[in-house]
Amino acid sequence: MPSPPINQELSPYLRDVHDDHKIILEIIAADRDRLAGALDIYLSSIANRNAEATKTLTLLGTAALPGLVIASIFGMNIMSRWYLGRKDCLPGGTTSASTNN
Repeated sequence: MPSPPINQELSPYLRDVHDDHKIILEIIAADRDRLAGALDIYLSSIANRNAEATKTLTLLGTAALPGLVIASIFGMNIMSRWYLGRKDCLPGGTTSASTNN
């Protein structure tokens, strides 16, 4: 008769090893959950910091926009300027449909 791979004498010891492994796996799962919580806290603080920076940049862009529009209109390098009273020119440097050669 062949002998079993695990002897009956070793059964209590293997049960202890199994219980120890089960406890270790539970501890690892708890630590993984704690680390996931810490990562969530860190990522939310980074997101809040990015939101603050976005707010600041939006305010700066909004404050600079009128000046940029005015500078772009009056700073165009075109021959005929519509704001000087020429009737054949339109805003943006385009001319009206009738042109004289």
